[in-house]
Amino acid sequence: GNLLLRYASDVGTGMTGANSKLAIANTTASSVISTKGFSTIPHLAGVVVIGKSRGNTIGTLATTNNGDALGYIAFEGVNASATPAQSVGATIEAYQAGTATAVAAGLPSDLVFKTGNGSALNEVMRLQSDKTVKVASLAGTGNRAVYSDATGNLTNSSSDVRVKKNIENIT
Repeated sequence: GNLLLRYASDVGTGMTGANSKLAIANTTASSVISTKGFSTIPHLAGVVVIGKSRGNTIGTLATTNNGDALGYIAFEGVNASATPAQSVGATIEAYQAGTATAVAAGLPSDLVFKTGNGSALNEVMRLQSDKTVKVASLAGTGNRAVYSDATGNLTNSSSDVRVKKNIENIT
């Protein structure tokens, strides 16, 4: 069966005062959302879909734009303030990275990883739609971009002695 939540409906399982459209809580084990696929077909499995439409009516699909957030996964803990509150420590975020086309799969998008440093969330890595992996800081200053050619060989956009081999002094 399907569970569809619309408008201002709140559903809380294992708790009172749900603070989101679906809230699951448990004090004796991990709170788990599980989806499992049972099939002999290799590519059929459990799926979680997080999506975005620019339509402002539920069920109305409208093309998303370059830069639109497509979805987030946030990881929280509780801060140590005088009034403890949930505090986000890390996120995985998806952003559209280009113009949508009529293709059913393969919307150009970047996957962004952020971690907290005690005062803010900072981007630490980005997997880009052009197959570039950008890491915010690899020893030293500035960003590093790692590229892979068609054969899988990696190159780094910034010179880094730690990844070089057979270094010889020139005399």
